[in-house]
Amino acid sequence: MATKSKIALINSFLELLEENEYDKITVTRLVEDCGVSRQTFYYHFEDIEQMINWAIKNEIDKIKNRAGEDNYDEIGELYADFLKKYSIVFEKASGSVKFITIYNYLFDNVYSFLKDFIAKKHKKNKGTSEETEFFVAYSAGAFSSLVVREMQKDEPEYDELMNKLIKVLKTV
Repeated sequence: MATKSKIALINSFLELLEENEYDKITVTRLVEDCGVSRQTFYYHFEDIEQMINWAIKNEIDKIKNRAGEDNYDEIGELYADFLKKYSIVFEKASGSVKFITIYNYLFDNVYSFLKDFIAKKHKKNKGTSEETEFFVAYSAGAFSSLVVREMQKDEPEYDELMNKLIKVLKTV
């Protein structure tokens, strides 16, 4: 039940973003739109940013759990769907002081996804080297920046962006 409330809250937030600026959405407005109490919101989250972080992490964890050595294309599609769903958060936050916070959530989760992906692919290598850590951080930063650039386009091509990432991941 708790997860249902969290998902309902994030879905209401995404709907509110369709017609509102990021900074104009308050907890009061969110709970009214969602039809839950403030207590319910604060039971789950400290603030809206923590809710967004939970939502992004939750989506990326689902993708990570499905990732394997033989389903690159499926993972690419799932990630593209995630980017499409949450692109409004990044787009609307881009004019907000909260943008860096939201960008860091994206970076952290891309980093986690790539690190986990590479670890699964290279099971034989115990531990991670300093070079691997650098590669993952570099790749996560570059990819996060590409997502931000893509979202600025009139017609973002998240599927194409993911296809390119998957091609690269196949070679790593």
